[in-house]
Amino acid sequence: MATLLITYNLNGGDDEYKDLFKVIESCGETWHNARILDSVWFLKTAKTVAQVSDAMGEVMKANDDRFVVDISGQPRQGWMPKPFWEWLNK
Repeated sequence: MATLLITYNLNGGDDEYKDLFKVIESCGETWHNARILDSVWFLKTAKTVAQVSDAMGEVMKANDDRFVVDISGQPRQGWMPKPFWEWLNK
Protein backbone atom coordinates (compact mmCIF):
# COMPACT_ATOMS: atom_id res chain seq x y z
CA MET A 1 0.00 0.00 0.00
CA ALA A 2 1.38 3.40 -0.99
CA THR A 3 1.31 6.58 1.06
CA LEU A 4 0.40 9.56 -1.10
CA LEU A 5 0.67 13.25 -0.40
CA ILE A 6 -2.12 15.23 -2.07
CA THR A 7 -2.30 18.98 -2.38
CA TYR A 8 -4.63 21.22 -4.39
CA ASN A 9 -5.96 24.71 -5.03
CA LEU A 10 -9.66 25.02 -5.70
CA ASN A 11 -10.64 28.15 -7.55
CA GLY A 12 -14.37 27.45 -7.44
CA GLY A 13 -16.95 27.67 -4.68
CA ASP A 14 -17.18 25.89 -1.34
CA ASP A 15 -19.53 23.25 -2.77
CA GLU A 16 -16.58 21.81 -4.67
CA TYR A 17 -14.77 20.87 -1.45
CA LYS A 18 -17.39 18.37 -0.25
CA ASP A 19 -17.24 16.38 -3.47
CA LEU A 20 -13.44 16.43 -3.52
CA PHE A 21 -13.21 15.27 0.11
CA LYS A 22 -15.54 12.35 -0.66
CA VAL A 23 -13.39 11.32 -3.64
CA ILE A 24 -10.15 11.45 -1.64
CA GLU A 25 -11.67 9.49 1.26
CA SER A 26 -13.05 6.87 -1.14
CA CYS A 27 -9.57 6.19 -2.56
CA GLY A 28 -8.10 4.69 0.61
CA GLU A 29 -7.33 5.20 4.29
CA THR A 30 -6.90 8.69 5.67
CA TRP A 31 -5.84 9.73 9.17
CA HIS A 32 -8.70 11.60 10.89
CA ASN A 33 -9.63 13.05 7.53
CA ALA A 34 -5.85 13.44 7.03
CA ARG A 35 -6.32 16.97 5.83
CA ILE A 36 -3.31 18.11 7.81
CA LEU A 37 -3.06 21.61 6.36
CA ASP A 38 -5.79 23.53 4.54
CA SER A 39 -5.24 21.80 1.21
CA VAL A 40 -2.90 18.90 2.07
CA TRP A 41 -3.96 15.30 2.64
CA PHE A 42 -2.11 12.06 3.35
CA LEU A 43 -3.69 8.92 1.92
CA LYS A 44 -2.77 5.24 2.22
CA THR A 45 -4.05 3.46 -0.85
CA ALA A 46 -3.62 0.58 -3.27
CA LYS A 47 -4.40 3.00 -6.12
CA THR A 48 -1.70 4.62 -8.24
CA VAL A 49 -0.86 8.31 -8.21
CA ALA A 50 -2.52 8.61 -11.64
CA GLN A 51 -5.71 6.85 -10.48
CA VAL A 52 -6.10 9.16 -7.48
CA SER A 53 -5.30 12.27 -9.52
CA ASP A 54 -7.76 11.23 -12.24
CA ALA A 55 -10.50 10.57 -9.65
CA MET A 56 -9.92 14.03 -8.18
CA GLY A 57 -10.06 15.53 -11.66
CA GLU A 58 -13.57 14.16 -12.13
CA VAL A 59 -14.92 16.63 -9.51
CA MET A 60 -12.48 19.51 -9.97
CA LYS A 61 -12.89 22.38 -12.39
CA ALA A 62 -10.49 23.00 -15.29
CA ASN A 63 -8.92 26.01 -13.53
CA ASP A 64 -8.21 24.06 -10.30
CA ASP A 65 -4.75 22.69 -9.56
CA ARG A 66 -3.68 19.39 -7.97
CA PHE A 67 -0.46 17.56 -7.18
CA VAL A 68 -0.30 13.92 -6.03
CA VAL A 69 3.00 12.23 -5.16
CA ASP A 70 3.96 8.84 -3.68
CA ILE A 71 6.00 9.40 -0.50
CA SER A 72 6.18 5.75 0.56
CA GLY A 73 9.47 5.00 2.30
CA GLN A 74 10.83 8.49 1.67
CA PRO A 75 12.58 10.54 4.37
CA ARG A 76 10.23 13.08 5.91
CA GLN A 77 10.38 15.58 8.70
CA GLY A 78 7.86 17.96 10.21
CA TRP A 79 6.02 19.08 13.31
CA MET A 80 2.77 17.13 13.49
CA PRO A 81 0.80 15.42 16.29
CA LYS A 82 2.32 12.15 17.56
CA PRO A 83 -0.74 10.07 16.51
CA PHE A 84 -0.27 11.31 12.95
CA TRP A 85 3.34 10.08 12.88
CA GLU A 86 2.24 6.72 14.29
CA TRP A 87 -0.38 6.40 11.53
CA LEU A 88 2.07 7.51 8.84
CA ASN A 89 4.80 5.10 9.96
CA LYS A 90 2.64 1.98 10.33
